[in-house]
Amino acid sequence: MRIDDESLGDVAVDVVSAALRNYHSDQLIKLVEALVYASYGVLQGYELRFSGIADGERVDVVVFLGQGPERFPVLLQAYTLAGKLDALADHIRRSWTSVRYLK
Repeated sequence: MRIDDESLGDVAVDVVSAALRNYHSDQLIKLVEALVYASYGVLQGYELRFSGIADGERVDVVVFLGQGPERFPVLLQAYTLAGKLDALADHIRRSWTSVRYLK
């Protein structure tokens, strides 16, 4: 189910809110202001980076919600130990840029 472009930001706020809860983030973020427009290959949407906890460890998280033209939304996320996300940024970008819809 495709989401119209005007509503994608609102859906991204809901998705990222759930991610903040799931990663037990203590960051108080005004999501509408903190979401950043991003594109990876055919996907265009919104991204947020934040800190949280996974398996009892501090982690840095990036969550992206986007969709291709006339296609359904895709949620991508990655996390790593706190302070290490910048070292993975190029790997994440290359991986996410390679995501394609099946024909």
